[in-house]
Amino acid sequence: MRACAGAMNGAPCPACHGTIQPWPSAEFATSRAVRRVLEGAVVPLDAGEHTAQVTAAVRKELETDFKNKDESLNVLACSLTLEMGIDVGGLEAVAMRNIPPRPDNYAQRGGRAGRRARIGLVVSYANRRPHDQYFYDHPVEMIAGEVPTPVDAARALGDRGLIEAGFKALGPALPRSTAGRSGA
Repeated sequence: MRACAGAMNGAPCPACHGTIQPWPSAEFATSRAVRRVLEGAVVPLDAGEHTAQVTAAVRKELETDFKNKDESLNVLACSLTLEMGIDVGGLEAVAMRNIPPRPDNYAQRGGRAGRRARIGLVVSYANRRPHDQYFYDHPVEMIAGEVPTPVDAARALGDRGLIEAGFKALGPALPRSTAGRSGA
């Protein structure tokens, strides 16, 4: 005998091949889980997809709803579209479906949790791939690993254009040399 929400009494149960029976009222009233739900102690999960598969307008609406405490949306299922420049408000936890490639990726993704409250939870699922398994066995190397500066990363990639673009972007902030200028 098994209780299933919304099913008709006597309907076949797909899990145990028996029949669905109503939950006895006395047992229902004394259930700790039922009490927590009725008292509002359990917050139901309301998820939205925040990936490149949805339009920019839908993603923006999800971000707004997620930050708005009056909305029920409290879970974002994200792809890498969430990585840069998006304020997700009081995000408290991040769950990753694999181990990121490098410590800087891990810091960027996991570091989004707990920014407002200064405490967050990061959970990473390690797949059976060698990369994930290695960092499952050696988590400190990912969590406290070296994060290269953008110039070091660009140099490691051999991307001269990226390095030049970085210096151009910093141009106004860089100190100007007066050496070789007339009147200086």
